[in-house]
Amino acid sequence: MPTDHERVAALLGRLRAKVGDIEFGYRAQGLFAHVLNEIGASVLEVNNTGHPDITALLEGRLTRVEVEISSIGKRYHVIKKDDAHAIAPTTERNEQGYLAVLDIAEPVRWAPIEYSRIRHRLGRQPVATLHALADRKFAKTCNDAFVEIIIANAERLPALTFHRLCQGVRPRNF
Repeated sequence: MPTDHERVAALLGRLRAKVGDIEFGYRAQGLFAHVLNEIGASVLEVNNTGHPDITALLEGRLTRVEVEISSIGKRYHVIKKDDAHAIAPTTERNEQGYLAVLDIAEPVRWAPIEYSRIRHRLGRQPVATLHALADRKFAKTCNDAFVEIIIANAERLPALTFHRLCQGVRPRNF
């Protein structure tokens, strides 16, 4: 019997093959918004264009998130200047920003990296470095919620479009 992480990898692999890379990226944004919601954040906005991808209140702090997908065949990811700029705090207090990279190699997992840890690391980075830079506690919390969300919605996953995911995030359900 496959583990939960193997099931998630298989489900996401089939979804990506069915909908293509671009749509899969949008859906990852919507799914991460649900992850934030599940862990107690209030999602304020999910953008399909522009930056940041997600704006939320997390633990009383305004949080900006850029969602990225790592390539399955390449074990590096390019951190872009505009993504880093989009998550940069505009004040010193009560703001934070994360680059959340979905690593789709098994085990599928998120690497949420706080802005201060990536601002000087623009350009091509090994995925292993991204995981090393990630906020470990936040990553575990996000990954646990993500696995639960994917498994609970396994049958409906192909029907959960970006639009549908965004509609369902505010009431904390699909």
